[in-house]
Amino acid sequence: MKQALANLYFLELLKTSQKNNIMPEVIQQTEKQDAFGFIEAHPTYFSKSYLKGSFLFGCLTARLLYNQPGNAFMKELNGLNIDKELVTKKFPKLISKLRQFGKEFPELESAAQRYFAINDNPTKDEISFAFTMGLVLQKDFDKKNKALNN
Repeated sequence: MKQALANLYFLELLKTSQKNNIMPEVIQQTEKQDAFGFIEAHPTYFSKSYLKGSFLFGCLTARLLYNQPGNAFMKELNGLNIDKELVTKKFPKLISKLRQFGKEFPELESAAQRYFAINDNPTKDEISFAFTMGLVLQKDFDKKNKALNN
């Protein structure tokens, strides 16, 4: 996942260097890292608000999968081929499932909803990639934060 993000940055660098622009630097974080910090550290990739929401949807899904036996919700995600229609159907179900397990993440949930409200026309591939990135990286965030707290 990290290599794919690096490739996207490289392609963006090629595109912007042709316009004599300089790509913004990636902010390195050694402190506690979370989804919001990651979005802030990668402004070039997260230029579309809907992608931020998709990333947070992936992070929330990872949190559900920690608690859900058998990963039943994962089976409803169309093989991680995510589009706006699937997000519209599954995001409320995700919130409901989190509540069933006694889990709430109000900051992530409300931010994702706000980002989804902005219709900046991401492609299906962009949505799928952002979602999958959140799904994968949430585990890294939790591991790093647990290590920092110990």
